[in-house]
Amino acid sequence: MMNRISQQEALEKFNANIQMRVPILVSYFLVMIFLKEGIGIPFPYIAFFLVALMLLSSLILDFYFDRFPPRGETIINVYFLYTIIDLFFLTLIIYYFGGITWLGFIFYSFYFISNFMTFFRWQAVFLSIWIISLYLIFVLAQYLQVFPSFSIFLPRSQTYFNFLYVIATSTAYISTFILVAYFSHGFYQLYAGKIVELQKTQEMLEEEKVSLEARVESRKKELEKERKSLEERIQERKKELENEEARLRERAEELEKFQKITTGREEKIKKLRAELDHLQAKN
Repeated sequence: MMNRISQQEALEKFNANIQMRVPILVSYFLVMIFLKEGIGIPFPYIAFFLVALMLLSSLILDFYFDRFPPRGETIINVYFLYTIIDLFFLTLIIYYFGGITWLGFIFYSFYFISNFMTFFRWQAVFLSIWIISLYLIFVLAQYLQVFPSFSIFLPRSQTYFNFLYVIATSTAYISTFILVAYFSHGFYQLYAGKIVELQKTQEMLEEEKVSLEARVESRKKELEKERKSLEERIQERKKELENEEARLRERAEELEKFQKITTGREEKIKKLRAELDHLQAKN
């Protein structure tokens, strides 16, 4: 069965994602600057570049859909393809943060929240499998030494006695939890608005139902009056037909009597003519 979604609904879902996505990327960018420049944690510059690229691509896509909005299905499908590439960039960022074995899966939490709220079911399932696959591929690739492991904190420094590790980990987790809550709240507002619209629509339908019932009842009364009026006219017409029938019957009887009288006269005339002919014959 082909998926159907209106352009307005697709744009609402896309805009809800972008409106939450941009502040989240900006927040992560600022947190990275703070941790690198303020605390001295050696985040690689390529991670900054990838975050900036994700932010810039989001703004470009938002600008394009705002200026040239396509059909609803096209919006969702294009955003789906964009998200596949975006998740690959995110996995690279996780790798350069050393998060494959450090912070790991928390960065994907936004996508797991939004997938089933934004995309068609099969797309959301595919993206969930894609996330898990990307993460496992990077873990296995590092384990098999396909490419060198990259970590800001070496395993021996990942301890609660390492100040930088504690600060970086705490900041990453706290900021992620706050942004996840913000992200969830954004979708809550989106669907709360939908619920309000549905409630208003339901109220309008109830009002229309009451109005329709009143119109139907009024029409029933009108039809009942018309039915009674029609029955009265039928009765009147019936009486007129009965009276007409009676008059016609009387007229028929009169004609029948007249015919009998006329027939009697003709017979008398014939007899008189016969007698007249007989008398003329004698003379």
